[in-house]
Amino acid sequence: MAAIFVLDQIRLHPGKLGEFREKLAREYIPAARGRGLQLVDSWLTPPLELEDDGNDLVLLWSLEDLGAFWKMRSLQGADPEGARWWEGTGAWVASRSRKFMTRQEVSA
Repeated sequence: MAAIFVLDQIRLHPGKLGEFREKLAREYIPAARGRGLQLVDSWLTPPLELEDDGNDLVLLWSLEDLGAFWKMRSLQGADPEGARWWEGTGAWVASRSRKFMTRQEVSA
């Protein structure tokens, strides 16, 4: 199980889901793998594409351990292509937030 998870919440402009998913799969995901990120799963909320309001695409990534987290961060600093890629997504993306997480057990 991964030690670090990365949660991206991407607010899409209306009607842009299909185009953005293709762009993400073709351009971003292969580069993210090169930085050690593995896509665990993705979700759409609300659960159907809205043509007049937009949707949120939620991506969950994993990193093997804390060392992989720091390596990913240093690769981003040395090669800012990922940041530039996100800057170039304005036609599809209204906003994006990213959270870094680790598993925490909660007992009842």
